[in-house]
Amino acid sequence: MLQALKSYLVINIGLLLVAVEINFIMIPNNLVTGGVSGLAIIINHIMPRLSVGAIMLLCNIVLFIICFLIIGPDFGNKTVYSSFMLTFLVWLLQKICPISVPIMDDTLAQLIIAVFLSSTGMALIFKQNGSTGGTDIIAKILNKFFGIGLGKGVLISDISIIFFSMAVFGIRLGVYGLLGVLLNGLVIDYILKVMSTNKEVVIVTSDCLNIRGYILDTLGRGATISYAKGAYTNDDKEVLRTVIPKSELIKLKRFIKSVDSNAFITVNDINETIGEGYLSL
Repeated sequence: MLQALKSYLVINIGLLLVAVEINFIMIPNNLVTGGVSGLAIIINHIMPRLSVGAIMLLCNIVLFIICFLIIGPDFGNKTVYSSFMLTFLVWLLQKICPISVPIMDDTLAQLIIAVFLSSTGMALIFKQNGSTGGTDIIAKILNKFFGIGLGKGVLISDISIIFFSMAVFGIRLGVYGLLGVLLNGLVIDYILKVMSTNKEVVIVTSDCLNIRGYILDTLGRGATISYAKGAYTNDDKEVLRTVIPKSELIKLKRFIKSVDSNAFITVNDINETIGEGYLSL
């Protein structure tokens, strides 16, 4: 229960970052980087009486009905929650802090800030196994009926929306939008990589028993023991190998120092860890 609450708290932080980016940068600059929010900004320009939040809500409802009928009911609760919560947050920010003009003259600087906010928010949501729906649903439909990969399906959807925006807002803002799509994908991948990086720790020690107990009992991680012989001393050695999150590395180092200050330690970055306690195969 506590883990679920923590997961939804992280999702809400991510959604707030995305909503801030949409309300304070994307809408006043008419910047469109694809997705339901981009389509809503275009429709809002054509029909200003409809708020971006309301249009996003209508689009998401239609997309989820189509997804339910065509793809089936097997889509994540977190995606449904995130889609409608993002819509609500955008609507709320438009009511509380309506912005009609850009906050600065430099469009490129605002695009970079928007990409940072959006990418960080989306990475937090993806890390919790959620998504904001939208063009992801269109990608699933394209994948089912035309065999198009999900990544390509999202790209096709977003680029189609950007071309639509060029017809409404002009080539210049359309090019900015295309740049935003490309940057967004790259930055999301980078942030997810940083967030998913674990540490492989290899320990050559004379006190394997205590260090193994600390890893298993205190850190709650697994470890592998192998046996080696020192090339210089010709002494038999026990070698512990474990994979832990970055946040636990300093704790492990401190404990090793307290029981064996002469231990030999190497630490490597691990970009992906699959198995018990980490990602599922």
